[in-house]
Amino acid sequence: MKFHSILILLAAMALFVAPLGAARKKKSPPATPPAKKPTEKPAEAKPEVKGADLEAFYYVGQWRGKQKGKKSFGVGTVSLIAPSWAITAHHVATKKISSPETTNASVTFQIPGKGRRKSVTVGVKKAYGGFKGDFALLHLSKPVTTVAQVALLADSIVRSDGTIPFTMVGHKGGLHVHRGRTGRSNKDGTGFYHNADPDGNRPGKAGDSGGAWVIEREGKLRDVQFAVIHGGGKGPQIAPNRKLINEIVARETPKETVEWVRKKDLVKSKSKPAVKPPAKKRRSR
Repeated sequence: MKFHSILILLAAMALFVAPLGAARKKKSPPATPPAKKPTEKPAEAKPEVKGADLEAFYYVGQWRGKQKGKKSFGVGTVSLIAPSWAITAHHVATKKISSPETTNASVTFQIPGKGRRKSVTVGVKKAYGGFKGDFALLHLSKPVTTVAQVALLADSIVRSDGTIPFTMVGHKGGLHVHRGRTGRSNKDGTGFYHNADPDGNRPGKAGDSGGAWVIEREGKLRDVQFAVIHGGGKGPQIAPNRKLINEIVARETPKETVEWVRKKDLVKSKSKPAVKPPAKKRRSR
C-alpha cells in the first residue's frame, strides 16, 4: 500500500515537472550582440606622379643630419632654390644651426636622365635660422648644377585668395608627389593650412618635414614653392622671409640669385590658376 502511494506521488510530480522543464527549454537565451568590426584605418593617399614624371620634381631632396659621437641620425626634406642654396624646416636643421661644429649634415638630390637612377650628395656648409616661422636656409658646400631649382612665391597668400589648389612634394621613403591638395592662408599671411581629406587624413609622414607645397607651371617655367611643410597640416609661408633670404644669398654667393614669382604672374599652371589673376583692363580703340 505504501509502495503504491509512493508510485502515485512520483507520477504526479513528473506531470508537474515535465511541463516546467519543457517551458525552460523553449525559453531562448538572450541575444548575443553582433561583434563590432575593428575600425579600419583609411588608406593613405597614394602618390599620383610616378616613373619618369617624377623628374619634374627632382628639386626636392633628402636631408640627413648626424651629431658627432652618436649613431642615430635625422632625416628630412629640402628644396633646391639656387645652385648653392636649399631651404627646409627649422626643426629639421636645429642641431646644425645651434651646434654647427658637432653636427654633420648633407642633402641628396636625384639627377634627371635616362637609364640607371643617379643622385648627387653634398654637405651643408652652414644652416641659417632667425627667420619667421619654422624655416631655415641651407648653404651647400658646393653648387648643385645637375638639378633644376624651384622658384619661390614673392608675396604671401592671404585669406582673400580663398582656397588654393597645390601639389605636395615630400621625400620620406623616396620622392613622392601628391597633386590636387587644397589649403588656405592663416589670418596674417605668414602660415598656410593644408586641408584634410574627407576621412580626416593628409598624405605625408614625419620625414617629409621641410618638404614643399608648390604651384606647378607649364613648359620650362619653374614650379613655385610658397610654403615649407612643418607637420600636422601646417607650414610657414616663404614670402615673409624674402628680404633676409636675398640678403644672405647675395652676401655669400654674389653670382647666384633666387627666382621669385609674384602671384599675378601665376596665370599659367598645369591645372587651374592657384590664385585669382588681376582683372584685365580693356584696351581703348
